Amino acid sequence: MIGTTHMAVGIALCAAITQPQTAEQCFAAIIGGAIGGTIPDIDLEKPTDIFTEEPPKLISYFSSVKTIRFAWIIAAIVLYADWILKVGICEHIIADDIKILIIGLIGFIIVVLKGRYSVHRTFTHSFLGLILFSISLAFIYTPLVPYFAIGLFSHIILDLFTKKPVQILYPFPKGICFNICKANDRFANSLLSVLGIIGVVFFLVQPFL
Repeated sequence: MIGTTHMAVGIALCAAITQPQTAEQCFAAIIGGAIGGTIPDIDLEKPTDIFTEEPPKLISYFSSVKTIRFAWIIAAIVLYADWILKVGICEHIIADDIKILIIGLIGFIIVVLKGRYSVHRTFTHSFLGLILFSISLAFIYTPLVPYFAIGLFSHIILDLFTKKPVQILYPFPKGICFNICKANDRFANSLLSVLGIIGVVFFLVQPFL
């Protein structure tokens, strides 16, 4: 699926599963769902695919890469709002041991670089990648981990429905897919994006109305 679909579904699924009741939980769901839902496609920065001789469609490549960057912008805006409104995420991070925070940041960067130079739908789309990303985030802001994990797992599940295999058990080379639709199928992406947006509004906004 394309990046916007992954981000919308990632945030919506985070909200649906965790049922956030506080502003801090809502902010964490947005950040975790947006970043977790899109970061697996960091491997598209170097668009190669072990399962096909053809590179990903340009629309899929540019959409995914741009959406990853947009997800980070959303996270930055939410963190800025958190800082201004004193919601708690920034205060929690700053209050932690600086050494632990640095370890987490270095670990996260290492995992990102590993994903950046991996073949598409291998490391970043695997349980191993999910675990390593989550461990590094636990050093930075532990409450974010479940939201991020849900977002990343939603990305893996959505890609399993497409026609290209996903190495969820990486480093084992065997990939699996349900072969239901193409990754850039217009109808599937539009439907999932709309459902994701509805889910975000219902589970994140509706409780505070």
